[in-house]
Amino acid sequence: MSRIMSVYGKRSEESKSLTPNKRIVIACEGTKTEIIYFDYIQKNKKSLNISDLISIEIVNKIDTNSAPKWVGSLLNDFKKEYGFDKKTDKFWAIIDRDPGNNSAKQINEFIADMYSDGYYIGLSNPTFELWLLMHLTNLDDYNYDDLYNNIYNNKRSSGRKRYLEDELSKICGYKKNDYNPAIFITYKNLKNSLNENIKIERDICNLVDNLGTNLCDLLESFEIPDI
Repeated sequence: MSRIMSVYGKRSEESKSLTPNKRIVIACEGTKTEIIYFDYIQKNKKSLNISDLISIEIVNKIDTNSAPKWVGSLLNDFKKEYGFDKKTDKFWAIIDRDPGNNSAKQINEFIADMYSDGYYIGLSNPTFELWLLMHLTNLDDYNYDDLYNNIYNNKRSSGRKRYLEDELSKICGYKKNDYNPAIFITYKNLKNSLNENIKIERDICNLVDNLGTNLCDLLESFEIPDI
């Protein structure tokens, strides 16, 4: 059985006074990096001016299996336990393309399955760290060929760190699975991420084979004012 992170299967206190008319349910392929980010947004709804009428619920993984199909199973378990209303619910599966682990065929089949169930996919190619990088940088400052080769191929640039992790480490001391999400989640940085996402691929149909992410679509669904 799936668990809802932070509220453990029960509505939060703020949701008891107002009945949400929009529910965003998020299941992540990763067990920490993505969870840290979205859990911070969920816990800081008030300071981000996210309406109480929008419920954000995070499905907590209870194992370390990271195959995309297992992310889909988390959403299916949630649906069985708490229901699913296509008019008000947005179920999101957050996954990485990660060419070294997920084939194009696997990703395309997963996308087809999720869409057939009425779910959404937040896909980052190659990894979620690309989305984090866009909060703090201007992609125009990078040479595109270097950016594409280093990021898309997910090369290791120093020690055991991948290129994206190394860049974030230089910028803000980032440590994968142990970072401060407040560095990224500010009005200024969230707005920057949306502006930067315009510069790279964001169409889910093209993301399997191209550098980019469509997490801007999920961010916009939170309806945060002024970003």
